[in-house]
Amino acid sequence: MKKKLTKLEKVINRSLMLISKAPPDKRNNLRFGEWDLKDVLAHLSGWCQHQLECFAAMEEKREPIWREGINDYNNQQVRLRRKRDWNEVFSELTLLANT
Repeated sequence: MKKKLTKLEKVINRSLMLISKAPPDKRNNLRFGEWDLKDVLAHLSGWCQHQLECFAAMEEKREPIWREGINDYNNQQVRLRRKRDWNEVFSELTLLANT
């Protein structure tokens, strides 16, 4: 398990490093379906936050939360962060990913 967690940590850190190199003038032009790169970061932040809540529940011997309607949850997380600027969304993801 420790090996897998170490590998996941490396993937997360490499992803954050690559994302940080996205040229500011191109960030809004990188499209992933209907989302731009900032929307993808918002989506990832929502799921990082959710996973941390699940781990906290397990530590407290509570049942982890299951999200019904995954597409609705994804879109909600993007909408919650849409008006934030790039740095705020990227900083939140970095903080959550390193918690």
